[in-house]
Amino acid sequence: MRMGKILVIIFVLMLVSGCVMEKPTVSEEERGKITEKTEYKEEFARANRFGFVCFDTLAINDLRLGWVRPHPGPFIWGKIEPKRGEYDFSEADEVVQKAQSMGLNILATIWPYADWDQEEWGNIDRFVKKRDFPELPFSRYKPYDMKAYKEFVKVLVERYDGDGIDDMPGLERPIKYWEVINEPSTSITSKLEGKSYGFFKGDAKDYFEVLKVTYEAIKEADKDAKVLNGGMVPLPPEDSTFSNFYRFWEEVFEMGGSEYIDIVNFHSFSPYKDAIKLKERFGKYIGDKPFWVTEFSATNEYEYVEASKSFSEGVERIFYTAYRAFPEAPEDLIRGSLIDFDGTPKASYYAVKTMNTLLGNFDEVEKLSKEVYKFKAGKLVVYVVWSDNFREISEGELLVVDITGNAYLIDAKELELENLPLFIVYGGKKELEEVLSAVETFKPSSEVSKTTKSVETEAFAFRFGNWGHKHDEYAYTPGYGWVKPHPGPFNRYFIEKEKEVYDFSGCDEGVRKAQKFNAEIVATIWPYADWDEEAYRGREGYGKATGDGPFAYVLPSSRFKPHDMDAYKEFVKALVERYDGDGVDDMPGLEKPIKYWEILNEPEAQSEDYKCFFQGSGEEYFELVKATYEAVKEADPQARLIIGGAASLEKESLKWWEEFYQSGGGKYFDIAAVHSYSGENYDFNTEKLKNLLEKYGLEKPIWITEVGPRGYMSKEDDIMFVKAAVRAFVNGAEVLFFDYEPIAPVMAYIIGDFDDVEKLGEGVYKFRVSGEEVYVVWSLGELPVEKGEFYVSDIYGNVEKREVSEIKVKDEPIYLFKSEKIFQRLKSLEKTLVK
Repeated sequence: MRMGKILVIIFVLMLVSGCVMEKPTVSEEERGKITEKTEYKEEFARANRFGFVCFDTLAINDLRLGWVRPHPGPFIWGKIEPKRGEYDFSEADEVVQKAQSMGLNILATIWPYADWDQEEWGNIDRFVKKRDFPELPFSRYKPYDMKAYKEFVKVLVERYDGDGIDDMPGLERPIKYWEVINEPSTSITSKLEGKSYGFFKGDAKDYFEVLKVTYEAIKEADKDAKVLNGGMVPLPPEDSTFSNFYRFWEEVFEMGGSEYIDIVNFHSFSPYKDAIKLKERFGKYIGDKPFWVTEFSATNEYEYVEASKSFSEGVERIFYTAYRAFPEAPEDLIRGSLIDFDGTPKASYYAVKTMNTLLGNFDEVEKLSKEVYKFKAGKLVVYVVWSDNFREISEGELLVVDITGNAYLIDAKELELENLPLFIVYGGKKELEEVLSAVETFKPSSEVSKTTKSVETEAFAFRFGNWGHKHDEYAYTPGYGWVKPHPGPFNRYFIEKEKEVYDFSGCDEGVRKAQKFNAEIVATIWPYADWDEEAYRGREGYGKATGDGPFAYVLPSSRFKPHDMDAYKEFVKALVERYDGDGVDDMPGLEKPIKYWEILNEPEAQSEDYKCFFQGSGEEYFELVKATYEAVKEADPQARLIIGGAASLEKESLKWWEEFYQSGGGKYFDIAAVHSYSGENYDFNTEKLKNLLEKYGLEKPIWITEVGPRGYMSKEDDIMFVKAAVRAFVNGAEVLFFDYEPIAPVMAYIIGDFDDVEKLGEGVYKFRVSGEEVYVVWSLGELPVEKGEFYVSDIYGNVEKREVSEIKVKDEPIYLFKSEKIFQRLKSLEKTLVK
């Protein structure tokens, strides 16, 4: 659910993280934090206008939602009909029973894939390379035997339609809304990028066939059921880059697809704007059909409330995707989360609960102006107001509620419109007092700040990280999203001096120090213990390993793979368990769980004088990585393993890594990493690593976990490094551990939380940051914009506002943006930069 060229694909992965994994619960003792006992007064029904993607019972109950969209859900052809004519509804029944026990309505997604049917297609392009959901098969083309598929759909719908014929035993809440696949257009976009992702491997014609047959089968089984198309991913800008997205849906509609849809389904970060855009683009096909937004998250409380405007544009229901942040989630889910990592509610949490309470069961909506919306909900009228010109009610008592739930009763004549937007509720005194009472059950104990953290402390730049160096293990730049203590305290040499006797005191001290930064910690595991390495006495190189700086004394002089691999795995499990934040055997005072673990550093960087971090072959490193991965995942299935960053990918280094991948190493890590130093500054080795992964059929996130500036950096060097960082992001790097002042912090404060990047031409790049465009330009004489005023910043953070006609482009990169937020960030950074 992203708005860019590459983000459509990432959104697929976003929901993998968001739905497959269990969210951690929170201690009830934590004051002001969310527990499963948080609830509304019972007289307030579940919010029938809102639902949740995935069956997260904590989120659904806490937010009092009325709908659930199990994702991917159990309604998969091959799962229910594993052999033709043999049906197994046990898992689907369980989900339906769970939903009705909670008083929920279900939006069910039908997946038309059964291995026994897909096999009939032979070797056509029908497979995804990586199975994003274990429930879904790799083969995702249209059904081969459409008659068999149609029969399955009829049997499926009949079981849950509630007509008393062949119904599920104990069915109380029939399923009346069916969605046909999820995001069917994603594979078209991924194919254009040379990748193999997506929920559906067919083209528009193929999807139309599936949609038509599914619709006909559903209506034959239950004429009252409603059919939704597979969600249209966030509507991107309509330019040549995204023409294939629009062409896919235009072809579906031109073939008559709208005749086989009752409700138009789309995914969005901005439902109000996208509903308008969708009507403008496809209005002649879809007419007055209602909209459902079946995936939605936002970055702040204002954007969540703005979604209420979409109801006036024909949207009937909205399904949230984000609840609590957890580190392995994609960044848009983390930023869109309502509750922070440690269980602390954000302002957006209260905004969503307020909106659900006041608008969750509205009957009618009317747009009075662009800034005033009128909702009728039973005996109440609720106005959502963005303007201080509100004059709809001049007398009587009103309930005024700000977007985070602070509420008070007031006479209409005394109404003062401040802290917009506001909810203004009008009705009888009894009804107003009931609403006030409901809001008071969840409003913050003290007013929630609309800006929860200052620029100086908020770890907003999730694309940038610090790695400890220059003898400062805990080097950190305020605002960066990541910190990697280097070498760090996660060192078996000190923790396990005796077999199975663990001393975490030094490690705990390091974690407490690192977590003060409010950034995510990347922990490097060093697997060496003297008592274990002793078994290698007599092997060539034993006792000869050395290292510069702090490494000379924090690692033993022998650095072979663990000899007793079982003992090593027990160490890793104990280590990960202590810092995983699940409440079991955790470090006392743990505030921010560690979810990212790196296995060694530059393992292939070995030399004849034994200056190295690891002694061994690529195959031996594979054995170490495999054991580490298995232990980490056993202790914390949500944790992510980062491969030790490659020192280089040249000659002998590349040969060593080839041995690792040939051994099967690609199966045992989640994130690929590489480093960059002098002479490797075109794109910090991103393209080289991507080519190596592709050679072995791997698609992994790429992180640049070390960028080493030269000892002396000239202005030409600064320019070269900025260009390399931009190219790295364009070529697929997701996170960059780069903190050289001033150029890296300036870049981080401008584009450090970008959602999408696009190369418009050599030396002309467009980043999308929180929905706004930021350009990085160094192509002589070329500007990607023609008119208007922009902030212009050089690579050192010197910024001023200019008309486009006054901007001159040289070989030195400049940043162009209109965002006041970014401008304020740079102003806050000025005091700390060494220019």
